[in-house]
Amino acid sequence: ILQATKLAMLAAYCDLKNKYAILPEIILVDGNFSPFALQDKIQKIEPIIKGDQKSLSIAAASIMAKEFRDSLMLEIHHKYLQFGFNKHAGYGTKFHVEMIREFGICEFHRKSFETIKSMINADN
Repeated sequence: ILQATKLAMLAAYCDLKNKYAILPEIILVDGNFSPFALQDKIQKIEPIIKGDQKSLSIAAASIMAKEFRDSLMLEIHHKYLQFGFNKHAGYGTKFHVEMIREFGICEFHRKSFETIKSMINADN
């Protein structure tokens, strides 16, 4: 997930720069890391541990990201009703794992997660 987060940050930065001609002076990061790919592109990157509790900007971005995730999970739910994506937002609940065992994985399951990996390996 961390690598995906870093790639998403780089993509967001590139969108700001290339699509909207916005060059931020500072990037606030919720966590204890600095996205390496951005270090040579931006003057100041400020990692903030528990940033959503300390920065209104990070808190707002967190809320927006969760709202987007929830709406995406609803869309996926309507395509794959059997998995209950509307109830667990992609987390591996007991129900969700049982449904994966019964129906197999779909295109949205993260094959890098241990639960999914072990199920795939067991089938091979």
